[in-house]
Amino acid sequence: MKIRATLVAAALFCAFPANAAVIVEEIAFSATATGPLPLHNGVFTIQYDNVTNIASLLDIDFSIGSTVFSTANAGLAYAGNDVLLGRSYFLGGTQTGVNGLSSNTNDFIFHFSPYTLTARAFSYSTVGFNSIASGNVALSEAGAVPEPATWATMLLGFGLIGGAMRSALRRPKLAVAPA
Repeated sequence: MKIRATLVAAALFCAFPANAAVIVEEIAFSATATGPLPLHNGVFTIQYDNVTNIASLLDIDFSIGSTVFSTANAGLAYAGNDVLLGRSYFLGGTQTGVNGLSSNTNDFIFHFSPYTLTARAFSYSTVGFNSIASGNVALSEAGAVPEPATWATMLLGFGLIGGAMRSALRRPKLAVAPA
């Protein structure tokens, strides 16, 4: 009986969602813009702390012309609280800094919020194009990774259900004797 009470207490304790501040999210983006390259699609993975607003770029799959962007030549910068986006960041190539863009380089930048999956204008430049082109960008969640606490809670729940079913099979059934 004490073991069962301990298991129930542990299940209740673990049933509450984790309030982790660090979130890892994979975000896909699709942009349409003016200029010689009208369509842009990519995916990036960020890790951000929703308490301190510190974020880092973990991975990016995107290219413009012959430039393939990676964590070595792309980055994030905290943009502050935007009226439309709330807490937001800049994502861009680092040829002229994450917050800057120069013509005639393979580079890009856009302003987004991982909290609301909304973004402002996408801007890019490419070699041989002496201007900066702009357009619209749309974000979508590419895939979510559950936290370890979520997996532990789920496994504990399955274990408790299995244990309850097994103990129900072992209990003697009450039978009514004919009078």
